[in-house]
Amino acid sequence: MTFNTIGYIAFAIIMYFVIFHLGKTFHRHGRLYMIDLFKKDTHLVDSINNLLLLGYYLLNLGYASVSIIYWPEIRSTSDLIECTASNAGRMILMLGFIHYFNMFGLLIYSHFRTPKNSKSIHV
Repeated sequence: MTFNTIGYIAFAIIMYFVIFHLGKTFHRHGRLYMIDLFKKDTHLVDSINNLLLLGYYLLNLGYASVSIIYWPEIRSTSDLIECTASNAGRMILMLGFIHYFNMFGLLIYSHFRTPKNSKSIHV
């Protein structure tokens, strides 16, 4: 077994844990944040939350698969650790940026969705 194969397996294990565990956690706990953000419209929240989870899985699995193609040839144990850690770290940083971008986008959307000067009519 070559060092590249060991690196691919280690990267796949790390990314499996990060992608699926983090995705489930964001999906579960993000729903509570979004319910407050969208004024308790649970149907809309569930739809958006499921779409975000699907997009999250597709984007990350695709990026992880494509990033393996561009790995250099690994010739030593130190190269193995360096390559695996740098690729995993790059992907985790990308996840963080995407998460904050999504939260900012949802915040902007929720502010434009509800009129600021609307008054409720009490009958």
